[in-house]
Amino acid sequence: MCTRWGRWALPVVLLALVGCGGIVGQIGPVDLGLVSSGVELFAAAATKIERDDEVNIGRGVAARLLAQYGAWHEPTLRQYVNLVGQALVQSVGRGDLTYHFTILNHDMVNAFSTPGGYIFITRGALRQMRDEAELAGVLAHEIAHVNQRHVLTEIENRYFLRKAGEAATQAIGTYGGSGGAVTMAALQAGGPAFSQIADFAAEVIFRGYGRTQEIEADKVGAEYASRSGYHPEGLVSFLEASLARSQRNEDAVSTGLMRTHPIHAERIGELRTHIRTLTGYEGLPRLGERYVQWTRGRI
Repeated sequence: MCTRWGRWALPVVLLALVGCGGIVGQIGPVDLGLVSSGVELFAAAATKIERDDEVNIGRGVAARLLAQYGAWHEPTLRQYVNLVGQALVQSVGRGDLTYHFTILNHDMVNAFSTPGGYIFITRGALRQMRDEAELAGVLAHEIAHVNQRHVLTEIENRYFLRKAGEAATQAIGTYGGSGGAVTMAALQAGGPAFSQIADFAAEVIFRGYGRTQEIEADKVGAEYASRSGYHPEGLVSFLEASLARSQRNEDAVSTGLMRTHPIHAERIGELRTHIRTLTGYEGLPRLGERYVQWTRGRI
């Protein structure tokens, strides 16, 4: 009994902080990354994107998401989503990132994350949810995309290599030399490199992840939710409801979760099987009544 309380005490304690003003997640000033150190992303094909560049890219993508959908500013709901998100990152967040949670003002059922820890969920997704465990499961899934570097890997493995090669080829005649130094010189002269990267990252997010990345985010997200004191099957029930909705509504396929995070019976089955390998989650809460209290009339 004491062990179970310890595992789900964190969400309860963090939500109790409301009386002290709570935590409000915000998107900071947008900087598309025209930072001199940023060109080092392309110095060589094997270069990994560093933390500061990751955050700059994430801000650029976050700005694009907000420009397209707009934010929902209902203060109590915004505070609630942020508190649940912060309860998760207290347990599973990367120590080098500050995570931001924002509600998008759109009826589609969807959620997004960008490099650097910017997490978004739509009003439509919140309307579909039935309890706090589902909210935690979806946010944990998006946190997993960030922590597993899914978008950054796409940039490094596809855009980065292509652009580095193009820049090096174009620069040989102008700058002389070869390899990373040539690529650096060309990009320093080019200017909007980060804006182009942010465009590519946004394209990856809107296009949707591959099957392997989605299943990895499901499994890691379920572990995150359980570790943070939430029943990990919250994500399962949300995915099942989304799949059922898509089968009734073609718009759900073309504009929502099914397009960017494709859901199918095999994916749900793999997640259920993985959850059965976890231990000690059976008594963790779903918190349906609390979810209704915080969201009623605010979505």
